[in-house]
Amino acid sequence: MKKILTIILLLACSTIYAQQSSFKPRFSNNVSFGFGVATSNTDVAFYDDSYDDDDDTYLMGLQFDYVGLMHISPKVGLGIGTGVRQLINFEDYFDNTTTLNNYFIPLYAQARFRFMDRKVSPYLNVSLGYNFNVGSNSEDFFDDGDSYNDVKYKLESGVMGNLSGGASIRFKRNMALQVGPYLEYQRTNESFVYDNVTSEYNNDLDLFQFGLKVGFSF
Repeated sequence: MKKILTIILLLACSTIYAQQSSFKPRFSNNVSFGFGVATSNTDVAFYDDSYDDDDDTYLMGLQFDYVGLMHISPKVGLGIGTGVRQLINFEDYFDNTTTLNNYFIPLYAQARFRFMDRKVSPYLNVSLGYNFNVGSNSEDFFDDGDSYNDVKYKLESGVMGNLSGGASIRFKRNMALQVGPYLEYQRTNESFVYDNVTSEYNNDLDLFQFGLKVGFSF
């Protein structure tokens, strides 16, 4: 019996070794799209507290990512990523809802783990880098007293980290679909500049974005 178990163990080890030894490192292109909601429990900066109706900051987040990965094993890939981020702030100023946008280009390192070398497998992406602000917008409006005001709103560049996971579905040898939730953290500063009151207000924010991401590897 011991001999039989020993033979089975040796055969299993030799099979695993053969699979690993036949693997050749390869490069893959990876694109993904994400949609989520970002929140921070820091007060929004208004020059009049009567307009601050919520202690939390809520923004809608849109993401596009490209990652170039070098697969060093059937289950592990390491690479560099970039893309585009859009954070949209919907706020009520003087009883008027306005939309304020910020755009970022991230640059980050990523490690990808595909836990089983099968057609369908759980996966996990871990990313760490920096979000660079490349644009924000201002909004013109009138308050209740017909006093003109121009609000300039900006989220500063900051350190970011991202975790995403879910199911990876391989439908050809080097092509796969990934679907699952993500969590992204960004350290930033939120600033409001009001022209007609010559004032600027700033908040340091820890933004946490939760959402769903769909990706494709080839």
